Amino acid sequence: MSAVKLNAAYQLRRHSRRRLWGRLRAMMEIALLRIRPARIWLTDHKRSFDYCLLRHMEPAGYSREDCDVEMSSEALLFAFRFLWGGETLMINGRFREVAEGGSRPLFEYLGIACEMNKGHGAEARPI
Repeated sequence: MSAVKLNAAYQLRRHSRRRLWGRLRAMMEIALLRIRPARIWLTDHKRSFDYCLLRHMEPAGYSREDCDVEMSSEALLFAFRFLWGGETLMINGRFREVAEGGSRPLFEYLGIACEMNKGHGAEARPI
């Protein structure tokens, strides 16, 4: 599954204030592979990181308030290590949304592994 398909829904939501212009802008970003990574604040490291399928985890210079979600590195490692890790994060609540709807970008990426766990998405690589 391509990263473009994963983030298409997020890009459309992000630019939906002005219907037509927002959709055109979202399609341009997707076509140019300008896919916004999930911004994660790791509480035990007191640092921000970007995560996307194209570049994986990268240190970022965001403040805690500018991140999408915050969690411990242990919780994030569990989410990446197991196909069901993203679903486990949703159940045990070991993360916190910094902004409303902030978990969407991360869980769109983790959704690939979840679908593989259910037997769907055979063409996708494990995270």
